[in-house]
Amino acid sequence: MLCNRSIAFLSLGRLEEALEDADGAIDAAPPGWARGFLRRADVLAEQGRAAEAGDAMARAEEADPEVVPGPEFQQIAKRILSLGAD
Repeated sequence: MLCNRSIAFLSLGRLEEALEDADGAIDAAPPGWARGFLRRADVLAEQGRAAEAGDAMARAEEADPEVVPGPEFQQIAKRILSLGAD
């Protein structure tokens, strides 16, 4: 639920709330669940925080390496790269 609300807040431009929900989803998630980290990375990328977004992507990959070839991971990675990582 928190991940879904996070993406809803993100689409509304309510970035602080989106980040709070992404972090809450990470805290509530079982091991091996990467989606919260993807949401966190997405919000951080929207805020222009490329280095932190990259860290969240690395944590997503660590949680579940199978997420890497997925379209959501790839889309967020492209956005981060377009920001010019620090």
